[in-house]
Amino acid sequence: MTQNNNPSTKETNYGPFLKSGGDYNALLINRALTGKLRQFVIDVVKAPLEKAIIMAAWLIEHKVGRVTKETCVRKETHFILDLEQKFNKHYINEGRKKLMHALFILLAFEIEHDSHYRWIGQWLILAIIKGMAASEWPDKLEAFPQEGCWKE
Repeated sequence: MTQNNNPSTKETNYGPFLKSGGDYNALLINRALTGKLRQFVIDVVKAPLEKAIIMAAWLIEHKVGRVTKETCVRKETHFILDLEQKFNKHYINEGRKKLMHALFILLAFEIEHDSHYRWIGQWLILAIIKGMAASEWPDKLEAFPQEGCWKE
């Protein structure tokens, strides 16, 4: 088995998988983050997606209207707007703040105006809560994976 660039991370996060005979090189995360496809994922997949998300939020706010508690009535939308304020007290990665803001705008906008996506979002949240209760989804947050992005 080929060694990962960060064996402590590999051992911590993937120890049970590796002990069961799993091949780290076959894992998606290895190919996307540490393998030959890392730059491809960054340049061809993530960068255009980030630009599209930011542009979509900009278009909503500049063509449709700002997403605020004064322009929205749904309780869930107000919750998301409050959640962004809480999030911003902890998230300090300046290079990604614009993207995070755009994601909150898009989420709040979709909740506010589109019952189709609002229902799917509610279903997803409830499924995760049920998964946490059944120990199928971790209920404890690990430390933020990168320095300089999150403060308590």
